[in-house]
Amino acid sequence: MAGNQTTGLDISDDGGLLAISDFLDNRIRIYTIPPYEKLASGNGGFWSRHRARLTK
Repeated sequence: MAGNQTTGLDISDDGGLLAISDFLDNRIRIYTIPPYEKLASGNGGFWSRHRARLTK
């Protein structure tokens, strides 16, 4: 997920974004973080199509 050599990790002030920088792959990845209510309601915030791929 984080790449070859993760050099930075940060969460936005509002808790809605996660940024990861990767030195060797020359990339910055930005992810959205679902609100707590959505995570707590089940499915871990996964889109149903992605959730079906998880092993149980």
